[in-house]
Amino acid sequence: MQEINFGKYLKGLRDERGLTLRQVQIQSGVSDSYLSQLETGQRGIPSPEFIKKLAPVYDVTYKEMLVAAGYLQPTDFIQRPGKANRHFKDESSTSNIKEAIHYDGNSIIMLPVYGKISAGKPINSILETDEHMPMDTRFFNMQGYSKEDFFFLRINGHSMEPTIADNDLVLIRKQPTVENNEIAAILCNNEDAIVRRVMIAEDKIILSSDNKEYLVMVLDSSECQIIGKVLKKIGDVK
Repeated sequence: MQEINFGKYLKGLRDERGLTLRQVQIQSGVSDSYLSQLETGQRGIPSPEFIKKLAPVYDVTYKEMLVAAGYLQPTDFIQRPGKANRHFKDESSTSNIKEAIHYDGNSIIMLPVYGKISAGKPINSILETDEHMPMDTRFFNMQGYSKEDFFFLRINGHSMEPTIADNDLVLIRKQPTVENNEIAAILCNNEDAIVRRVMIAEDKIILSSDNKEYLVMVLDSSECQIIGKVLKKIGDVK
């Protein structure tokens, strides 16, 4: 998984320089708790702005770190000033497989990652960190939509397992309605957003979980607001 590989890369650089997370925080301005989550793969790939702050602390070029994060096309070797070339390829590389999807930087967009969505607050105002994830537009349909219509939500809880697990990221397209039995992000009763399967029956909205240990919720449609449809998920293989 890209997050885990990038996390190991960051930790390797930090260990090479004998730095603590606290020392990196002081030099870069990036919080040590966020850095720790990056190193363990619990956070998505940071934005290029964050990477630009980290590169000089780790004594690597900005370009090298962008390659490691997946923003730039990888090469066999990248020169580090004053040090031996660092080899990025590993045994699992698919760069020589004809069927591999060709990298196209023009198809990559950066989407915000939200830890939660609260009622009454504009989505753009509730980012917990300046965290963004790259997404290849060839893997989902953007026709008729703009970049601003999409975002990631980090799942907190087990209600949609095994389909969606705790701490998974789900890609959401903003829209006020969904078809019956589709998975959506919904605000209900002024609580934080939840992710459930949706059924509309006259003036009622029925929210069901894929985890059968959770009860079905039946609410008045006026009590709930559909934020958007869940399109894809990013998470560990269970």
